[in-house]
Amino acid sequence: MLKGNYFAVNVTPETGKPLAYDIQLAVDDPLYLKGFVFLSDKDPFVIGALDWIGISCESLDKLKNCIASAVQTKKECVQIHTTHFHDAPHSNLTAVNILKQYGWNDVVEQYYDVDLLDRLCVDVMPAVREAVRKAVPITHVGYGNAEVHEVASNRRITGEDGKIKHTRYSSCSDSHVRSLPEGLIDPYIDLITLWNHENCIASASYYATHPMSYYRTAMCSSDFVGMARNMFSDLVTFAPHLYFNGAGGNITAGKYNDGEKKVRYELAVKLFNGLKEAWENTKKEPVDSFDYTHNLLHLPMDERFCLSECVRILGDQSSDTNDVQRASRKLAWDMWYEKHPGIDVSVLSINKTKVLHMPGELFVEYQLYAKQKYPQFNICMAAYGEYGTSYIGVKQSYFEGGYETQPTVTKVSEDSEPIIKACIDELICM
Repeated sequence: MLKGNYFAVNVTPETGKPLAYDIQLAVDDPLYLKGFVFLSDKDPFVIGALDWIGISCESLDKLKNCIASAVQTKKECVQIHTTHFHDAPHSNLTAVNILKQYGWNDVVEQYYDVDLLDRLCVDVMPAVREAVRKAVPITHVGYGNAEVHEVASNRRITGEDGKIKHTRYSSCSDSHVRSLPEGLIDPYIDLITLWNHENCIASASYYATHPMSYYRTAMCSSDFVGMARNMFSDLVTFAPHLYFNGAGGNITAGKYNDGEKKVRYELAVKLFNGLKEAWENTKKEPVDSFDYTHNLLHLPMDERFCLSECVRILGDQSSDTNDVQRASRKLAWDMWYEKHPGIDVSVLSINKTKVLHMPGELFVEYQLYAKQKYPQFNICMAAYGEYGTSYIGVKQSYFEGGYETQPTVTKVSEDSEPIIKACIDELICM
């Protein structure tokens, strides 16, 4: 019999501690790790949505190992994804150790809250143990989807030469750029509901876009996504809700967001309306099958920003802080990848619903590929797992240029596309 339960841990940093870009002055919204433990005849399987911008390398390993130990499962059976809020922390112990090695302790203090990760690891273990202790039968599963209107838009706009002409970031003050077409997106939000007979235990949604209306406020925030998921739990399901960011690396709300503060609420209502419609479209059925399969994804390193240049930047105490950050993260990814056989990825299958757990800031093309190739399944995708890769574009995007595929930004090469698609195929068809 399939059983399970929800857990949550507060992961809000203290005042005076670093967020991804600023030192926190106050709390706008509390941040959480929201997760669910599945118990079956296999090893326990854990999914979690962490309200940080990203978690990478040794940091992700540490968190997954703590959770795995607490529920007595394997590390690869723990899938943690970040919601990618930008007024939120970033954790990368590998990069922290590199910065310290080269004497950049001030950069560590400015950008990383190591104590927060330690606190999370301490707090999450009793939380997941309690979830296991109080697990209840999952008798039914529901799946529904709906179109979300006027939230997502493609951030990359090409000119006549096929190169990136405009970039629509999370907010866009240029009315002409906002007036341009949405571009390639996945307009649908996917919703999974888990039931103990007539009682909804928890729900999880999957939607591809950067989740920011505005940021750099020095106050941690879950932005419009947090508002929408709270409204959905409080007004519709009366049950916990996990929100997973899909393959939204090249997707933002920029077409529909001029950066005015009132737009945050407007975007939240639009996302909530999509969630509510997905709930109304949900088909609920008895759980007939439950399984999960994991695999290792091997992605080639982008060599354009070479490791020797990273070492040179880190060794020069006059280097720009942004360059130091980029160099430490590139070197961290190389060091971590050298020690690991690949990136943990997996698929969770309940009846005809399949959830792909993928790394980094994947472009939406990968999500659309999976959905279009396998229409016989309800395909959901959670990206923003292992964040050490940064952006993962498609091959064409490297020719187009733009921010996401710059040598100092992405860590993986243009040859990654067929490898990722083959991995998706293998996971779904296993």
